[in-house]
Amino acid sequence: MALGITTAGAGVINTTTAIDLIKTTLDNLDRQSFTETFAYQRYPVCEGLFQGDKLPADGGATGRQKRIRVDVIENARGTRLYAPGSLIAKDVMQTLTWPWVMHEAGMIYEVSEVARNKGSAQIVDLVTTRRSAMWEDIANYFERRGMISPDASTDDLNPQGLLFHARMLATGTSDSVGGFNGVYSQYQDGTSTASVGGITASTAKFNRLRNWAWTHDGVVNSTFLRQLRTAINRVNWRPPKMGTFKDPKEQRFNQFKVYWNQTSGEQYQELVNSGPDDREGNASPFWGDLPYGPVDTVSTPVLDGVSNTPVIGIDHSVTKVVVLRGRWMVEDEPLRDPNNHRIINVWYDSEYAICCDDPRRNFCGHTAW
Repeated sequence: MALGITTAGAGVINTTTAIDLIKTTLDNLDRQSFTETFAYQRYPVCEGLFQGDKLPADGGATGRQKRIRVDVIENARGTRLYAPGSLIAKDVMQTLTWPWVMHEAGMIYEVSEVARNKGSAQIVDLVTTRRSAMWEDIANYFERRGMISPDASTDDLNPQGLLFHARMLATGTSDSVGGFNGVYSQYQDGTSTASVGGITASTAKFNRLRNWAWTHDGVVNSTFLRQLRTAINRVNWRPPKMGTFKDPKEQRFNQFKVYWNQTSGEQYQELVNSGPDDREGNASPFWGDLPYGPVDTVSTPVLDGVSNTPVIGIDHSVTKVVVLRGRWMVEDEPLRDPNNHRIINVWYDSEYAICCDDPRRNFCGHTAW
């Protein structure tokens, strides 16, 4: 008895036609008609770091490299009439290496799902909701991993987040005054490293790779704000107006942000609102992320609950995402899964590194650890 096998023709829903239907729907999505919920109240890291200007790079076998001068030759000195002189030469250059990390995300469909939702409204709903969930998944990953440090020294799956580029004082150290002694980045497993782009910053000759760091009491008060003001002043570098420094520019604070947890942001709001300003009947006229001096402050949900209550200052002109050219959020065509003929995969791939070309333009205040 013939089974009536259908291999082609109008109305047949197989993997090939399902792939075409999904691709056509992806290309023509116009709007979403449902309410969405999210893991975080806001996504400042995702928006400020990953959606901002990303620097493209053409290569690097293991990572993005950047040369940095970390010393002077010390041939400048006073002299006398007819005094003999001599010059020395030494290597003052080092190379920072920030490892590439690979990221993938995607959506999956089953041919039967597509067949059961073949109507135009149903297939748009299926693809739209699946796509919405995927993009929040991507945003959640970048928001969290873009801030925190890798899981361990052997972690090559996750990037070195902003906390990795705003280093703390040595364990057991308290320093309420602050100084360029920020050397250590703590991994998620509790271990730490003094390596800055592959260079050991705890070594005296590499002290220019240390950022400003201090310890605070974990409460935003007048003492805390004084420490924060000092940190902002001290990381503001400007080259001399002479020699090869033809166009020295002071640090541009429009690219500088102070990240702290939401509790710190709320405590700062309370301080600002306790001032002598005319309230015009409003007990709390100042709201949201309020600036402090020349810089923006950013309440960051990912920092809620992070040990040591870090408050970090990041200069995004030197700390940014570098992407391998042609490898940022690359969307593939819908593909048949090699292990299941009914499964359709849509993949998104990226290769990038979070790099800091001048560590002394960042800072970190934290409680003692």
